[in-house]
Amino acid sequence: MQETAEEEMIEEPATEEAKPEEPATEEAKPEEPATEEAKPEEPATEEAKPEEPATDQVMDEQASTDSETATSDQTEEAEPEAESKVESFEDVREQIANSLAQPIAMERMNSAVIELDSKMRRYFNMKAIYESNKSIGQDVQPPEALDLKALGESLGFRYEKMGPHTEVTIEAEPIANSLEVGSLQMRRGPAFVTMMYGGASQQGQAVPRQELYSPLRTADDRAGRIYVSWKTSESEAYTPKLEEVREEVIAEIRMQEARKLAVAAAEKIAAAANEGEGKDLADAVPADKKDQVQTGLGPFSWLDSFGFQGASIGNVPELDSVGEAFMKTVFTTDVGKSGVALNQPERVVYVVKPTGFQPDTDMLKSRFKEPRDRMMALLAGGGSANDVLTGFYKSVDERTGFSFLRDDEDQ
Repeated sequence: MQETAEEEMIEEPATEEAKPEEPATEEAKPEEPATEEAKPEEPATEEAKPEEPATDQVMDEQASTDSETATSDQTEEAEPEAESKVESFEDVREQIANSLAQPIAMERMNSAVIELDSKMRRYFNMKAIYESNKSIGQDVQPPEALDLKALGESLGFRYEKMGPHTEVTIEAEPIANSLEVGSLQMRRGPAFVTMMYGGASQQGQAVPRQELYSPLRTADDRAGRIYVSWKTSESEAYTPKLEEVREEVIAEIRMQEARKLAVAAAEKIAAAANEGEGKDLADAVPADKKDQVQTGLGPFSWLDSFGFQGASIGNVPELDSVGEAFMKTVFTTDVGKSGVALNQPERVVYVVKPTGFQPDTDMLKSRFKEPRDRMMALLAGGGSANDVLTGFYKSVDERTGFSFLRDDEDQ
């Protein structure tokens, strides 16, 4: 089923780009199985080579907070900390200027967002009244169209019109990474795509589809961007004929087959790296691919917290769209061992090798016992605490081999 929509978007860049937490030191290396090469990111353009596998990305992943010493021996002693010193005003002039200017810029930005949203909402209300009166036979004039481009640019926004998009294709747009600007305890609301096309929130609550010309404010905290957008047209979902989507179907089939080959090749590399104690992951990478090994990428965290706004998946800027599966593999793989994980769009396969975690598990458990940290952990998932508990119970069942002999209704 396909559903398409067109959107107009106004983007307000923040005065400071949000800085993602540094990734855990890791090496990312695309490695392809056997002697065949392939790039699963471009399946549609490789019709003459359906036998090519997806690109494997191999990485030596390090979670140490010091990316320069993370690859050194464990026995190497840490360098003494440098003594603190008083910096001159000239050395910190720019930092002071930025800290003084940021509150003013944020206030102006918020005022511009509120003004734009207000005018867009006023037009939406006037249009709704017009359509209501017209539906009962009244002879009324439509409201004057709102020049969103001119209005947005006058307030310092960047204007863009995009689409039509389906719920799947719009994921490639940067705005798809934004979340609704919520008001409940300063938390972010559902994702932009969920708001525009309808669906369910993380808490399982139904989210209705956004109406035409109804303004939507979303924010991408990581990129430091605020969006005000609305939907200008839409078409009902339908099942297309094969002729309409033939190229997409072929590309998807080839992607699925390439993904299988890529995963198999990545698992082979991981197994080779795990054969001996202290074996470097790079040694298992073919010679012609060693230049693609990445080092010094850490540290990063599984989740990045925004305080009461919740948390989002951590980021590794040098890698392609890492997601939950990637993070789970990284943080559940023993130090010194290698694991295999797909990225979020499942177009790249990674081989990861964590070399250290900070703080260690015992320290994390100790911190979790503190009331404040337990409360933050409860809020970190954006209200998905039940999912966390369910996952914990499931992991215990898997480790212990526990299973129910009868279904719940039979007990």
